[in-house]
Amino acid sequence: MFENTDSSDDNDESLCKQVLPAPHVNDDPVDMNKVPTTGEEYLRQMTTNTSSNVTEKHIVSTEWQNEQSLSFSNVRNDYFQMRDRLRARTKKNPAPRLRTANDYWKFCFDDNIQLSFLETDDQSDTQHPLPTMAKMIILSQPQLHQLLQHENDWLKQNGCSLHLALYMFATLAAVDKPISEDVIYTMRQTCAGWKEIRTKLLNSTDDDHSVDSTLMKTCDLFICIIGRYFGQFDLADKNE
Repeated sequence: MFENTDSSDDNDESLCKQVLPAPHVNDDPVDMNKVPTTGEEYLRQMTTNTSSNVTEKHIVSTEWQNEQSLSFSNVRNDYFQMRDRLRARTKKNPAPRLRTANDYWKFCFDDNIQLSFLETDDQSDTQHPLPTMAKMIILSQPQLHQLLQHENDWLKQNGCSLHLALYMFATLAAVDKPISEDVIYTMRQTCAGWKEIRTKLLNSTDDDHSVDSTLMKTCDLFICIIGRYFGQFDLADKNE
């Protein structure tokens, strides 16, 4: 079993048991893009999020998930140690002024790159800006949360791309603990987005078309990080 050794860990505890039943109101579809305004709406969204969508032909082993969680923990430890050293050696750089989704897009990918350019099929021939250490350490924690929210929107709008996945990974690695409920909610939305992509991949394949293994592993990785590492165990892949 993976044991979180993250140096920024404040001994957060996850309450995994359902203490109140979620009322069954109706069979209307749940709008996962809407921020819940009542406890009832929140419970319906969480129930929808936790429903299994992994078929028997795609099993993510617990051993693999533990290995990825440990690897991600090591990445975070290295990041925070390097961040602290760089901040101690250099003058404090003010956080960039980022207000709109367009501001965040330009911060990540520059002015001349459109969302539609981040195509999954053209990754090997396209060089886009990457999430460097120098970029990530100047973002405040609220800005990292906003960036993750925008990354969720970009994922929904254009699907997965290598560069967007790299930025989402870097953003999750840079989120400091303790983590607020708002950030946890956004992380759960991130996990739901990757689960939706994975479900579409599994449902769209047949005997003549194999699954994109790289994209599938990317989905598995984000679901693992949020479900296992960040303690949202009801969202994690299970093999019972």
